[in-house]
Amino acid sequence: MPINNSKHHKHLKTFGIVLIVVIIFILSFFRWLFYVSKQNTVNTWKNSVTRVAGDAEYYLIMPVHAIQFTAVQVEKMLDKDMPVETIQDYLVQQSGVYSNIIESNHTGIYGYCKGTYLNGSGWVPDERYAPRERPWYIDAIIANGEVAFVQPYYNFQTKTMMMSVSKMLSDGESVVSMDIFLDGLQAMVEKINGADNIDSVIVMADDGFVVSHSNPAEIGVRYLESKDEYKKSLAKNVLNSDESTFSLNAADKKTMVFSEKINNNWYVIFILDENKLFGSLQFIYLFSAVALLAAIISLLMLFYVFHTKYIEAEELSHDIQAVANIYAAVYRINIKTNHARLLRITGKFDPLMEGGVYDYNGPLPDLIKLFAADQSRDTLINFLDKSTYEERLRESNSLSHEFLDKNERWIRVQLIEVDRDDDGNLLHVMWAFESIDEDRKQRESLKLLAETDAMTGIKNRKGGEARIREAMAEGTKGMFILVDADHFKSVNDDFGHDVGDKVIITIADCLRRTFRDSDIVFRLGGDEFAAFAPTVETEEIGRRIIRRLYDNIEMVDIPEMKGRRITISVGATFYPADRNDSFDAMYQRADKGMYESKKQEGNALSFNRGEL
Repeated sequence: MPINNSKHHKHLKTFGIVLIVVIIFILSFFRWLFYVSKQNTVNTWKNSVTRVAGDAEYYLIMPVHAIQFTAVQVEKMLDKDMPVETIQDYLVQQSGVYSNIIESNHTGIYGYCKGTYLNGSGWVPDERYAPRERPWYIDAIIANGEVAFVQPYYNFQTKTMMMSVSKMLSDGESVVSMDIFLDGLQAMVEKINGADNIDSVIVMADDGFVVSHSNPAEIGVRYLESKDEYKKSLAKNVLNSDESTFSLNAADKKTMVFSEKINNNWYVIFILDENKLFGSLQFIYLFSAVALLAAIISLLMLFYVFHTKYIEAEELSHDIQAVANIYAAVYRINIKTNHARLLRITGKFDPLMEGGVYDYNGPLPDLIKLFAADQSRDTLINFLDKSTYEERLRESNSLSHEFLDKNERWIRVQLIEVDRDDDGNLLHVMWAFESIDEDRKQRESLKLLAETDAMTGIKNRKGGEARIREAMAEGTKGMFILVDADHFKSVNDDFGHDVGDKVIITIADCLRRTFRDSDIVFRLGGDEFAAFAPTVETEEIGRRIIRRLYDNIEMVDIPEMKGRRITISVGATFYPADRNDSFDAMYQRADKGMYESKKQEGNALSFNRGEL
């Protein structure tokens, strides 16, 4: 039979038209997918910047609250015409209070009231010091009663950025202020910079001054005045543009910049390599489009089936992806049969399941042994005990529990109600496992930062006391001491606060060398320190340890002190002194012992055992 060329040409033309339409559709579809994926990536980084900006804002808000509260109280004292000495005593008291409350270190509350400079930390300036000419005073007056964030400056002694927070009082002349260290903000920036694709993380003031930078060498640089065109352009775009996300050409690459404004007109800035950010997406979608086009001719006759399957697969993919974004593994549990079926698992979680247990119908403890660490098994078994589901899930349709897996990583499991029968009895529940290891590590890192004294590197009062109270709750016995530098005020007066800081750091180093790693050594504040040595229960051993501390102190020579030696007074006691002993009682005994030591010259030690 001869070929109907007319019909053949018609079919060929139709095939060509369909093929062109399909090609246009596929290219458009993958272009749309690339755009959506690109936008999702941008939104993810926007959320990251917003979250970090929130953390930075929280870091700065506590000093603001401290200044606002102090300002209200000082104004009340001014209204009652209280003497300057009373206001000074109040600032001293508040400085001590905030040293325990505010996580970041500060230099105490100070101010200018009734024509007098007051300082809650005890610092006495020389006669040339003119408080009304200082930036903290001038900026507070300009702010006219609002809290002023004074231009940050670099402290060469502590090698960290510092910032003053000030507020003018209602009389228009008096000002209260606080200096805070910004090293916690810098630590946050440097940690974030370890993430993939991030080139730089910056905290910038609204005049282009770099407050924190993932490259510490950039701290203090004024980008608006920089000769580097990229830096200058970056600052102008961040400070003057309404767009919080924009592209910027560097010398050798194109960067994507994300910025977020925080409460004091500062900006948190993320700089990412745009090629690294979107290059892999572009390659994936381009490769996928070409591969699909290569196969489209042979699959054209099966297009309807392919299309139907594709829609089903797309919907399933969206459903699975929605779960996968949150959970690493999901089990569906039949309450009556105790049958556990694995619905979803990621590659990161699969090794915990020893290849994946997709169907399981045995004792619960045997299943939990596949992925839970030994120390977490009992609590996890109790949490997943199906005999308690009815009662616990009546108040809430989901419950959660955190545990350690076999690789010592933190996992959160959600117990979720699926359905009930007509009588309201549970039929099925889900176990949804989520990895929270990074979140736990970040919380522990922030806790360690909050418990560390920035000047000395040992624990601060909050961290030290918490550790001792934990040890006491576990029944630990030991020796507790209080240490105070002798005549420390005269060191500051005679040699300056920089030398005083060296004395504090030196005493902390001597304590660290004297005590064991298992002992608890911390700074109470100012020139006062404390230590708790578990298992040290006799005065003989205690004196031997303190003698070693004195030997370390006596070897110290600070050239700026011109031969003057550091001496300390020590008060010591043992815990427990009786059945009702407590941390506060132990502290009071050691404090009385230190008071007795203060009556003696040189390195002195007094034991106060209390009632046995």
